[in-house]
Amino acid sequence: MEQVLTYIGIAGVAAIVTTLLLLITKIPAVVTIGSALLVGAMVVVYARIDLGFWDPLAPVAFIANAAFAFTVSFALLAIGRRLRWPFFLSRREGESK
Repeated sequence: MEQVLTYIGIAGVAAIVTTLLLLITKIPAVVTIGSALLVGAMVVVYARIDLGFWDPLAPVAFIANAAFAFTVSFALLAIGRRLRWPFFLSRREGESK
């Protein structure tokens, strides 16, 4: 159960970072990749602080968490664009319709 809550927490952080990056830029590639890298780095830094030393598998954890955050961010953007929510559309699409 603890692992499920961890993944729910990572998904929540990824959704928040995605939303914040959407405020800065409306470019989907920048938002998804930026969100993945930021969330992956946050998880690895948190693990470093919690453990007190660098785990030898930290690069693997970074890649796994970044891939998960990328998937969450991409799904959030896809749902928002599919439902035509103005916040998720590019500035040109939102103004023209």
